[in-house]
Amino acid sequence: MAGVGVMSVEEYGNSTTLVFAAQRIFPTWLFYFFIIGGPIMALLSTLNSSFAYNSITIGQSCDDGWLPKSFGKKNKSGARPYILTFMYVVGIIPIVFGLSITTITNMVQLITSAFAILNFTAEIKMPKKYPEAWKKSRYHVPDGLYYTICCVSLALFLVVLWKSLLSMNIGLAAINVVVIVIAGLIGFWRSKTGNIEIHTSVWAEDYQETSNT
Repeated sequence: MAGVGVMSVEEYGNSTTLVFAAQRIFPTWLFYFFIIGGPIMALLSTLNSSFAYNSITIGQSCDDGWLPKSFGKKNKSGARPYILTFMYVVGIIPIVFGLSITTITNMVQLITSAFAILNFTAEIKMPKKYPEAWKKSRYHVPDGLYYTICCVSLALFLVVLWKSLLSMNIGLAAINVVVIVIAGLIGFWRSKTGNIEIHTSVWAEDYQETSNT
């Protein structure tokens, strides 16, 4: 709609961006300013924030014992160089293999749906595993309603998972499924054999200990 009156449908083609319309409207210097200050900065800010929070969550897994502690080692500035390097390598994989945004989105949805299955197995047990805490919860609902919500949520995630698989070619879908299964088996193996110690990441542990005292 933003391109209406600037370019015809034939000229715009299958593009879904405003690059061509902006190039037609703006003078050259303003067009470059638009590209750098708009799409490029939007991508950079998103990538920068994802590097920040992903390094924290992966680092938490290292601190807890799920992943090697050496992998989550911090430098003098408090950053985790090995994790950041790993994320950089993962980030350039779509560029090297020429994966489209649609393919990447389907892969993310597939992994998210797989996580939802793991979450479901834990959430469905919560009322019986923590009965007192569940009864005192601010968001407490009847158990039947809670189980229904969990099952409906799982069903929807399974639909997303199946749709994501159908949207990929067989080879890519197989690779993703194998990686998810291997990661799940490694997590199960580490839970049985590793020295797992869960640390809270919501607040500083020293603050928690002071509050409890």
